[in-house]
Amino acid sequence: MAVESAADVLKRIAGKNGWSQEDEEVLANTSIDEYYQLFKNEKGEHLSSYIYTCLKFGQFGNASDQQKEIANRVTEALKKIASESELNKLRVKKFGVEIGA
Repeated sequence: MAVESAADVLKRIAGKNGWSQEDEEVLANTSIDEYYQLFKNEKGEHLSSYIYTCLKFGQFGNASDQQKEIANRVTEALKKIASESELNKLRVKKFGVEIGA
């Protein structure tokens, strides 16, 4: 079986409370640039659920290093998007991502 992309995994797990270790590994091994491209190319209501799903990994009280890595990479990708325009900065802030001055 071919390894799924982050987009494939997110399509399947977004909005759900269940995922596998393999899903987590795919997301943890997705680069900041890959998340950036994914978020820039995704349109519509899926985008918010993908971002919230990824950020949720970093909010677990007992988050593993792998889960923290997912949230960190997604946060960095969102900061990169926020730096592109004032409108993008506002869009990213709604996810609770701290944007530098």
